[in-house]
Amino acid sequence: MGFQPPDICRNLTSKIGSGACGFNSYCISGGGNQSVNCVCPPDYSFQDPDRKYKGCAPNFAPQSCKGKFTLREMNNVDWPGSAYEHLAPIDEDRCKTGCLGDCNCAVAIYQYEGRNCWKKRLPLSNGKMGDYVDRKAFVKVPMDSTKDDFGKKKIVIVTTLVPILLLLVCLCLFLWKKNRKQDMFTIERATDNFSINNKLGEGGFGPVYKGQLEDGQEIAVKRLSKDSVQGVTEFKNELMLISKLQHKNLVQILGCCIHGDERMLIYEYMQNKSLDAFIFGTYIILLLYTLLALQC
Repeated sequence: MGFQPPDICRNLTSKIGSGACGFNSYCISGGGNQSVNCVCPPDYSFQDPDRKYKGCAPNFAPQSCKGKFTLREMNNVDWPGSAYEHLAPIDEDRCKTGCLGDCNCAVAIYQYEGRNCWKKRLPLSNGKMGDYVDRKAFVKVPMDSTKDDFGKKKIVIVTTLVPILLLLVCLCLFLWKKNRKQDMFTIERATDNFSINNKLGEGGFGPVYKGQLEDGQEIAVKRLSKDSVQGVTEFKNELMLISKLQHKNLVQILGCCIHGDERMLIYEYMQNKSLDAFIFGTYIILLLYTLLALQC
């Protein structure tokens, strides 16, 4: 079964009247079933959103010659029958400039074939969009409206990104705290919960324990006594001192852990090194801060 006319947008055009979608709008065909889609040009809104065929109206006050305007480009769009001036031959830039400088011009239509330019005033009639329209439309809008659109986009971006960033920060804090607990658990498991059987000795600042990680690596854990005279400041100073020592014959420090009242240094365990190397830090080196998933 066929329809007459086969394409309402393309065929319903008259010298008098608004066309299929009303004034200041344009029509897009919905296929061979005579359905149409009515759309407003940039910075225009429907007169009645529930009855779009009644056309559109500008979102801005009528232009004056003192106002600042710009052009919004649209491909394959035309409003036949609204032209009050035809210029040819003329290039695209001159066509656009001519419309911007003309207080009556609401839209400039340019056709590359023949280098034609049509100036159109409101109300725009018989608007249509489709591949068969070999023309380009330049809709004249206030310059502030483009800035407002840009500002709205920035607001949307900011309001979207801020919650995401806050969520990421909270997630990082959660994982960081979780890892700290796992670090302490790793050390306790490696030393069999600081078993007396794994104790290598004890110095003025606390005991040293031997341990073994899950991957088989042996470690020595220097555990600062809770009632030790060495506080957090001294502990951090020791770390700074260690970081400045580098020598192939010195014991490598693998990491450190501050967990509540606990303060510990984790070294590689070397069978032939003196116990003093672990207790007093005589043979200590901070090499790469290989943290073994341990945090300081």
